[in-house]
Amino acid sequence: MPDINASGLRLTVTEMIDNCVQLRIKLYTASGATTGYDDQVTVAQSGTSTWVSGLPFPLGGRKGSDEAVLIQQGRLLASDQKIYFLGTTVLSGEAVKVGIGSPTPVEHYIIPDGVQTYKVQNENVYKMAYVRLLTNGSFQGE
Repeated sequence: MPDINASGLRLTVTEMIDNCVQLRIKLYTASGATTGYDDQVTVAQSGTSTWVSGLPFPLGGRKGSDEAVLIQQGRLLASDQKIYFLGTTVLSGEAVKVGIGSPTPVEHYIIPDGVQTYKVQNENVYKMAYVRLLTNGSFQGE
């Protein structure tokens, strides 16, 4: 049995994800907030949009699963989705918007603390992010 190493696993994941759905990533910065919970916050896109491939899935609501527990706790909604990205995809920002498909008919946002990075031999192989539909297509204050 061959040894499993980070580069071989990353190549396999890249081959799987590269031929999936086109996703548009927009990173945002926020300004205007001070210490009050009701302060007006303004968000602005930082940089340009990035197009990547990804693999979206509905949440698994199987009883006892991690996602079922997160739904019960109110951290996720049953209508949320999860998307698998390559490990090199940048998903960090104060707010991150993800458009699924090209053209992008609707926008989603990455749920805060909803990104998990999976590593092998200290190298990012892939990432999984929980996303929620932005009902009006933009962030409040955008």
